[in-house]
Amino acid sequence: PNQTPTATRAPLILLGNILPQSLATLFVLARIATKSLLSHTWGPDDTTLTLSWLSSLALTVLSCLQTRYGAGQHLATVPFSNLKPSLQLAYATLLLYNLTLCLTKVSITLFYLRVVADRWNRALSLAALAFVVVYTVPLEVVSIAQCVPPAAVWDRAGHPGAKCIDTIPAFYASAVCNILADVWLIGHAVPRVLGLQMGRRQKGLLLFFLSLGWLTIIAAIIRAVRISTILRSADKTWVSYDSSIWSAVEVDVGLICASAPATWKLVKRVAPRFAEAMTSGRSSSSGRGGGGGASGSNGTDDALNDVGGGGPQ
Repeated sequence: PNQTPTATRAPLILLGNILPQSLATLFVLARIATKSLLSHTWGPDDTTLTLSWLSSLALTVLSCLQTRYGAGQHLATVPFSNLKPSLQLAYATLLLYNLTLCLTKVSITLFYLRVVADRWNRALSLAALAFVVVYTVPLEVVSIAQCVPPAAVWDRAGHPGAKCIDTIPAFYASAVCNILADVWLIGHAVPRVLGLQMGRRQKGLLLFFLSLGWLTIIAAIIRAVRISTILRSADKTWVSYDSSIWSAVEVDVGLICASAPATWKLVKRVAPRFAEAMTSGRSSSSGRGGGGGASGSNGTDDALNDVGGGGPQ
């Protein structure tokens, strides 16, 4: 490509980060309003998801800030003085990315533990929670301490005696673990939604939001493939423009999936005709939610707020 000083992919990076974050923020705020003001069913899963959203906001800000220090530009045109802040931002975004994904998944498993009643499903939810924490904590430790001292990550010349490790194996291991966790979370939720007693359209809408979780899996796979390409490139700042975009898609779609179904009471308040249309035509399914112990027996609204309240990431 033509390596002119004006060549930049920064607008794509900004759009690809800000747009999904804006949508995620809309849904998370709607969930917060619904759970705290309307349904009054705030729980640990809501607190954890709120923390995940705050972490995602910081991730978006730092990802956008990277465009000021060379992201989206040809490496040959990036001033050497930008190297240190660029590496500092990359270091911080990696930590926030891992933290945000972990908190979202923890929120979902905490929700499952709140609504499932039978011992088998509670054991599965506890196992999923343990799995997410067990692979995320070591990953964050490796990311933080990849160099000793950590400042050598962005200033190797200033720390000639620093010792650093290769974090690429940890990156691929985390990608695999995140994908496995996402597949389990989706697979655990869908059968329970299918068993709920609610309008077919309403159930279809809920399943639609849950199925968006597959988009996070696709984004994680594409991100892993793209980063492997970036690592082999001599023009990393130029070819890596979409890595943060796929990270944003993975993180923010997860927040949307976890938040949207829990906003049903707010939808009823602001769009009653739409809500009425969605609840028309009751299904004949059992309210037990496929043995998950969800609150389908308490009526459509409670079922949707419970089973939808922690949709798969």
